[in-house]
Amino acid sequence: MANERIPLVLKHDDWPNQDRQLWESLLTEGGFMEECGLGASWSAGTRVFRQQGYGQWLSFVTRHEPVALLEPPYQRITEARVRVYLKVRCP
Repeated sequence: MANERIPLVLKHDDWPNQDRQLWESLLTEGGFMEECGLGASWSAGTRVFRQQGYGQWLSFVTRHEPVALLEPPYQRITEARVRVYLKVRCP
C-alpha cells in the first residue's frame, strides 16, 4: 500500500495481522460453556459501523504515523494520537 493512495477507511483485509486477529476474536461466538467475544452479540449493522470506525482510525495512523502500526494495537491508542485524530476528523 506504500505507493498507493491511502483510503479514508482502511478495509479489514488491509489491517495489520494482529488487528484482524483481535477483531475476529472480538466477534467470536462461543459454544456451550465457552466464552464469547465482547462483540459477539452485536447486530450486523453495529459490526459494520464499528469496523468502519476502526478502519478510519487505522487509515489515520497509516497516513500520519505509519511506524506506529508496528506497535501492538493497544499501545497505538495514546492520548496524543487520539487528540490529533480528533483534530483531523473534527477541525
